[in-house]
Amino acid sequence: MFATMANEDARAAAAVASTAAALNEWSAGKPESRRTVKEVRQCWLSDDKAAELQAAYGLDWAADFEARELQTRWCGVHGDLHGENILVDAGSKIMIIDYGDVEHSAASYDAISLELSAVIQQNETISAAWPSEDVCRLWHDIEAYLAGCPIPEFVRACREWALKVAAGRREVAACAYTYLLRQLKYSDTDKGRILALLEGVRAFMKAT
Repeated sequence: MFATMANEDARAAAAVASTAAALNEWSAGKPESRRTVKEVRQCWLSDDKAAELQAAYGLDWAADFEARELQTRWCGVHGDLHGENILVDAGSKIMIIDYGDVEHSAASYDAISLELSAVIQQNETISAAWPSEDVCRLWHDIEAYLAGCPIPEFVRACREWALKVAAGRREVAACAYTYLLRQLKYSDTDKGRILALLEGVRAFMKAT
């Protein structure tokens, strides 16, 4: 997927739609349930590791954020759906690989993971110009966030998928928070970008 979006944004967006269709049965018809942000985060990051990262990066707002209640659509999710784990053919047919992290969690986690992997994991589309930390803080405002973006159709397709399968916008915010906090534990991720994106996620939650 990373190579595809670097060359043809529209084809990458079509491949996102194919990915959503391939995973649709995992979430389709699943009932909503009441959870907290913490319960979503616990699927992917232990309490001890989360507390360690929150302290290390000054996330003093995280406890209150994690206490927020939300409706979720709880179902099986891939759990590691980034741009290297989706193979795309010359059209937009896809094959999803690496099912080692499959877990029950919030339905929109895969879509948000795929969107954010494009700006967190190294690939040919990201640069110092986009997304800058200032741009990352605008994650909650999709139009402002995509100004100057080299892959706007891909990002829109991921965001639309997330909003379609989620029980609501709070679920999407919880998944984005969880994914980004999880990325802080890796030595090769851009911590400034992640922290700026977390500010955008907080603003997204406040707007719900």
